Amino acid sequence: PWEGPFESVFAGRARVEAGGTTREVVNDKPRGAPGNPLRREDLLAKFTANATLALGEEVAARLAAAVDAIEEAPDVRAVTAELRGASA
Repeated sequence: PWEGPFESVFAGRARVEAGGTTREVVNDKPRGAPGNPLRREDLLAKFTANATLALGEEVAARLAAAVDAIEEAPDVRAVTAELRGASA
């Protein structure tokens, strides 16, 4: 697990100095970190946006549905079938 001064490896700090003024923003719990989990619909939107880049909309949607139903599936063939078809 991640260990460090922040809760997440994706945490960050930005500091800007301009015109004699300094502003600093710290985000130690970015969206998706354990202390700030993504809502299901946000996670699905993020997955879909990224998967669509490589797989196209139809395959990304089928893959998302297969992953969503994985706990009820007898095995992972529905997921692997979508991935195999996408790489062909």
